[in-house]
Amino acid sequence: MLPADDADALDWLAFEQAGVPTTAQVAGLLSEARVRGRIRSGRWRSICRGILLTGNGRLTRDQQLWVAVLAAGPGAVLAGVSAAAEAGVRGLRREPLHVLVPAARRAARTTVRRLPIDMPAVLVHRTTVLPEAHLQRARPPRTTTARALVDTAGWAAGVDEAQSVLAAGCQQRRVLPEELRAVLDVLPRAPVGG
Repeated sequence: MLPADDADALDWLAFEQAGVPTTAQVAGLLSEARVRGRIRSGRWRSICRGILLTGNGRLTRDQQLWVAVLAAGPGAVLAGVSAAAEAGVRGLRREPLHVLVPAARRAARTTVRRLPIDMPAVLVHRTTVLPEAHLQRARPPRTTTARALVDTAGWAAGVDEAQSVLAAGCQQRRVLPEELRAVLDVLPRAPVGG
């Protein structure tokens, strides 16, 4: 629901991020004592280190997506099947959630750990190539449908799965073959067929 005309910055932040801010984002808006008080009283939840929920219920799908991106750290975007599903491609597995981060970012694990029980697993993939043209303005941020499908095909267990994902995106008119080719032309190690 859209915040009221007299809403403060915290209300707008919660609105823009489905109620999932980071502690760093909240630090400039509330004192640490007030944040702890809201968590202790049960009004808010601490999801994992550095991530809050401005409510106390189970995580919704939108909130799960925000947690995945924020838990993966700066520069993270939804990717692969997660981004493709958010773009409307049907018939894809919804879990685990896939996130893409810049390869230059140093992180120890490829899976985000210590998430609550109402949060699906999050797989973190790294890339050296993520041009602005492969990013879509969305909340939370994600790769374009073409990049998402190419990544999904690249991470697939086999050729049949990869082909079916690419075909699904084209058949459902979520992406054009030319858009897939444009992504493939930029990625250095993407398999390119004849």
